[in-house]
Amino acid sequence: MPFKIPEEHDGISILQRVVPSILIFCCGALLSWLGEIVVTKQAEGKGNSTFLALTQNVENTVYSRMRETEQSLRNLSAMVGSNPTHPAEVLDAFLRSAVRQVDVPPVISTGVLEYLAPLEGSTRTIGERNGTLYVRAIEPRTYGNNEIGADLLSRSIILSTALNAYHSGRTAITPPLVIGERPFGLRVLFVCVPITANTESGVQDQPRWVFSVLNLPRLFETVFEGARENLTFRITDISERGAPLSLFADAQFNEAAGEITDNRNLSVADRIWSLEFRPTASFMASFRNTGPSKTFFTGLICASLLSLLVWSMQTSRQRAVALARAITEDLVAAQGALVESNKRLSLVMQGTSDGVWDWDRTRGVIHWSDRFLEQLGYTPGDLAPTENSIKELLHPEDRSAVLTALDRHLDARAPFDVETRVRSKNGEYLWFRWRAQAVWDNQGKAVRLVGAQTDIAMRKRFEAELAERREQAEASARAKGEFLANMSHEIRTPMNAILGMAEMLAETRLETQQREYVQVLRDSGEHLLSIINDILDLARIENGSLKVATERFNLRETCEQAARLVTLSAEKKGLELRTEIDPGLPALVVGDRKRISQVLANLLSNAVKFTERGSVTLRVQPHDPDPGQIVMFSVADTGPGISQELIPRLFERFSQADSSSTRKHGGTGLGLSISKQLVALLGGELWVESEQLRGTTFSFCLRLPPAADQSSPLHPHAAVTAHAAARSGTRRILVAEDHRENQRIIEAFLKGFDIEIHFAENGEQAFEQFKHGKFDGALLDIQMPLLDGHETARRIRAYESAQALRRTPLIAVTAHALPGDQDKALESGCDAYISKPIKRALLISMLQNLVGLAKLDGPAATTPESELEAIKPVFLSNTQRDLEALRLALSNSDFDALTAGLHRIRGVCNILGMPQLFEVATRVETAAYSKDHSRVNAGLLEMENLLGPAEKLQ
Repeated sequence: MPFKIPEEHDGISILQRVVPSILIFCCGALLSWLGEIVVTKQAEGKGNSTFLALTQNVENTVYSRMRETEQSLRNLSAMVGSNPTHPAEVLDAFLRSAVRQVDVPPVISTGVLEYLAPLEGSTRTIGERNGTLYVRAIEPRTYGNNEIGADLLSRSIILSTALNAYHSGRTAITPPLVIGERPFGLRVLFVCVPITANTESGVQDQPRWVFSVLNLPRLFETVFEGARENLTFRITDISERGAPLSLFADAQFNEAAGEITDNRNLSVADRIWSLEFRPTASFMASFRNTGPSKTFFTGLICASLLSLLVWSMQTSRQRAVALARAITEDLVAAQGALVESNKRLSLVMQGTSDGVWDWDRTRGVIHWSDRFLEQLGYTPGDLAPTENSIKELLHPEDRSAVLTALDRHLDARAPFDVETRVRSKNGEYLWFRWRAQAVWDNQGKAVRLVGAQTDIAMRKRFEAELAERREQAEASARAKGEFLANMSHEIRTPMNAILGMAEMLAETRLETQQREYVQVLRDSGEHLLSIINDILDLARIENGSLKVATERFNLRETCEQAARLVTLSAEKKGLELRTEIDPGLPALVVGDRKRISQVLANLLSNAVKFTERGSVTLRVQPHDPDPGQIVMFSVADTGPGISQELIPRLFERFSQADSSSTRKHGGTGLGLSISKQLVALLGGELWVESEQLRGTTFSFCLRLPPAADQSSPLHPHAAVTAHAAARSGTRRILVAEDHRENQRIIEAFLKGFDIEIHFAENGEQAFEQFKHGKFDGALLDIQMPLLDGHETARRIRAYESAQALRRTPLIAVTAHALPGDQDKALESGCDAYISKPIKRALLISMLQNLVGLAKLDGPAATTPESELEAIKPVFLSNTQRDLEALRLALSNSDFDALTAGLHRIRGVCNILGMPQLFEVATRVETAAYSKDHSRVNAGLLEMENLLGPAEKLQ
């Protein structure tokens, strides 16, 4: 609101306005002058204390230098005194070596003195002053052109000082001496320490001393070097009566200011030195106040400003009164507008479902709306209107995060929107969403904060239920994956016996009908294994353990290899199998060769299965928009086609287009589902185009960039295979297998081949045999004691590399089918991987490819099945013995040994066809895993009863 300041006189005279200002200025000037005096005194005091600290430091340095010299001489004295009985020439050499170890900067020479009596053989008192001194050793001998030893021995003060040291047993120092001709001689000090070596009689044979000659100027110049800019000093020897003897005097000592001095007496050995200090002119100037300081001028300026301020206040009183009146009128109007605004805000707060709080930060008061209190079960007056109430309402675990977010909003204007738990009146914490908006003044300070509280308890309960169900689903998926992996192991182990026996039975003389029965058995076993592999792939995809590999591979070779897998099936049905690969595609690309081959094999197998006449075509060609990177795969057939309403069901698990297809062609309905998920995992999409009676086409596109190196890649064992093919003769194979029965089974599988088998019962034995014998290949069981198959393979590869040996084919063998087993085996250095149940034909084929295995000429002396029958009695006998070891392990609660032993027995039972003992061993192994002592004990007893009538087990 505009206003005009009245100009009428307020009754105050000019004199009344001027006098206070003058008085204030005078008082300020006086205080400034007193402050100047105080500052000057403080500077002088600081200078005095700094000067005393410097003199103390110089005194300590002088004393330290002399102590170093004395300690060095005492160390030398102990070294010389420890060898009193050596011959003269040995002692001379030792003394010269010991003297060189004294290394104190001011020392110019160090040596050893001996005392010679006046008349040899006469009765004398040790240390008579009419005797002479002899320099036994000295390093160095000269200083400049002066012979140090001869110069010293010419001084009577040297003998006197040495005898004083001898009688007192302490260090002695001469007054300052001059070496060389005056006036150019060198001022030195002679310091000696007696040698305290005694004979057995307790009387010293001959007085001896170690001594040093100190360069006086060098000694004190090094001491004075760090303090030269700040002080000067003079050192005199006052040990004797008379005038003091000058040891050192700085050139500026007499010219230095005499305002401050410091005299100190220092006891050095048997001498007393006087140290006199004076500060330099530059040092005193740094602490002397030569004119008015900033303190005085600052005081004058402040006094002037304060007097002007008082003058201004006196003259502006009338204006201030008018201004206050105008502000009061504005304030009344603003208060009225605020009352109206609060009324509107109250209506809004009453009409909303959210609780509202209003924090006046200038007064520190918080207003809680009725709805806010109602949500938490409070009544008006229950909550204090303070900031502390907000902290107490918050859950302890949420408090820090909420207050941090609130500070960011108030300081940095970041949005405040949090979800937190708030304590109700009954102590229960309820979930709410808090939002707030601050109001800032012109200075950027938050003066008000208005917040809203929304009840989100129902949503939180729903989210908790969803999280719990998701966790249950994930746990179920993990359990399913583990179950499938374990079941594959349980199924593969007995399948080893079934397929192995079927393969060996097919090689015997059979009638036509018997051979058909065997073929049905083999086909059913192969079909069952394919189902197991599909289920395992599905489990690995679902739990995320199936990883995409990136490798360089031949695209045409991979596609043609997938087509060859179904060639025989297509020929049996009279179908034409065509492969059309665009010649413009790069020969080598980068991608997951194994998974692409698996998808193509699934699609080609399906096409051949459902096509009765016509053809099946595999097309591979570039695909727009990036023909150099994206490759399109298509499998087209001339089968019956699929109706549009059935196409969505094609990719569902365990489902086919219609039930009649399942009855007619068989299958689990997993192939297409797995293929679609594999393509998605590779970054593509699988789709189908079909019309009834016109055939079906499955297509997918993948990004397969060309390999930078287009040279043909080699398989890991390509060089090994080529070497094996070039050799002839008996093959020597190393088999690392810790179970005797499994050793004999492998031996039975390889009957009739030109092979020499060497067995090792653990990885360490296998590695030792490998180092000392030449082998064409090795079978390594993954689970072995002492050293497992992976580590054994790694050691063999390291040994081959260190010895520059040819790569030996290694085949990993395991009873498990867990995801990643094959990758682990190949990473450890193996060339191939075979899982149980071992197929005899697959094992033989693998050995033929890797080591060039060949059959013996003529009929075999025994058949594989007769060999397996011969194993049974030995196995039963060994099992009876093993049960004693299992009993001992149970008494020691060694469940690891129990599970290992039972696992071995159970596996051999499967291969040899002993179902009763296999079933009991399985139950006991499960109990051992659970560490159920009573169930294990009962199971071992049941196994002992079964081993009694052995014929029942066969």
